[in-house]
Amino acid sequence: KSKAQAEPESSNALKKAKMIFEKANELSPGLPAFNLACVSSLQNDGEQAKHWLSESFRLGLIDIGEQGAQLLMEDPDLENVKQEPWFLSFCENLRSNTSLSPEEGAMESS
Repeated sequence: KSKAQAEPESSNALKKAKMIFEKANELSPGLPAFNLACVSSLQNDGEQAKHWLSESFRLGLIDIGEQGAQLLMEDPDLENVKQEPWFLSFCENLRSNTSLSPEEGAMESS
């Protein structure tokens, strides 16, 4: 397949994944939050990625400390948000054992 054919298929797959995770979130609030953050990042929707990472953190799905920050930095699905100031601040807060979500950290630094 050409790259042009692969991109719409990829986009459609992400839309379908997002719908499934949103439905799962309705049934079991919070559990698919990290997956929704990843899908949002892959769709270049940084604000939604930040929202869902905050939700993941609030629910205890992201560990505080170096290990939590490292896992986020190594996750290829988050590649599109890794240079965002809020993401870098969130990872730094995790490393310093600060319990601020991405949204709280962004509010504090503004």
